Amino acid sequence: MGEFLEHEKNRQVLFLRESGYFSLNLSTFTENPQRLPAGIASENLCPAIRLRAIDYFEINHIHWPRGNFYSPSPDLCDVTVNCVNYFFPFSNSPTALRNLLSLVYPTIKNMLPFPDGSYVAFLWPEADQEQCADAAVYFLRKDFSKQLVLINWNYCETYSQNPLVADQKLEQLFDYNLPINTEKLNKLDPLLYQPFYRYLQLQILASQLELERYLENDLVTVLNVMPFKNKDLLKVVSPELTQFGLSPSQVWQNLVKPYDRFATVFTENLFGHFDISHHPELLEWWLYITRRYPWLNNK
Repeated sequence: MGEFLEHEKNRQVLFLRESGYFSLNLSTFTENPQRLPAGIASENLCPAIRLRAIDYFEINHIHWPRGNFYSPSPDLCDVTVNCVNYFFPFSNSPTALRNLLSLVYPTIKNMLPFPDGSYVAFLWPEADQEQCADAAVYFLRKDFSKQLVLINWNYCETYSQNPLVADQKLEQLFDYNLPINTEKLNKLDPLLYQPFYRYLQLQILASQLELERYLENDLVTVLNVMPFKNKDLLKVVSPELTQFGLSPSQVWQNLVKPYDRFATVFTENLFGHFDISHHPELLEWWLYITRRYPWLNNK
């Protein structure tokens, strides 16, 4: 277990017992205290977005990972629940979303909706949840080109030093179709570690969507969002990739091709800079999110 996860479990159990956001009296709840009873798994979501988020997943026929069909995971440290708690309030607030993302993408002119009218898509595209992005956004840039962004969301993960099993399809693609600089890296093995394999999957998806001009996009990029407090996410466990950077995101930035198709930002910076005073309609969510994840304010 990573150090951040261990601390986060304790924080979430404290939030569960003291916040008043849960319908059952759980002050003495001790049986696996980081997991809610199945009957109130939906209360793992912020009250301000709970009903809309559950409806979104059901209407779009998206099954919650580690949940029960259209009910979210009861694990208080679940990564998908964490992502939805942070991003779902912006799904119908394009101005707030533009202001949030302007830290990473200062060229945003205005946000563009997905076909269902939402400004943030989750587990997208839904057709293949094994290789989909945790979330996605779409915007018009100031030069009037359209950019689609696939979001890779991180929370309490740690990276194993054991390599993954090679994917024969990727091996066949390696020589001519992977979006990485093959002059720097001419074999697949060093990428068979997380998070590089995940980065590669999303980068391939981005390349395919850009080639197909899906939703009439002009370019598709990947945004990696991760808590700075989780130091395990800063470790490069693939021995042959340490020469390319001090952290996984730095390594990938040096390998991805074209180089501008990948960006990374710390959760504390992305949300910590957000000025809630300009968006009072999101105040209920903001009070919840900063209380449940207090490390957010420690930039």
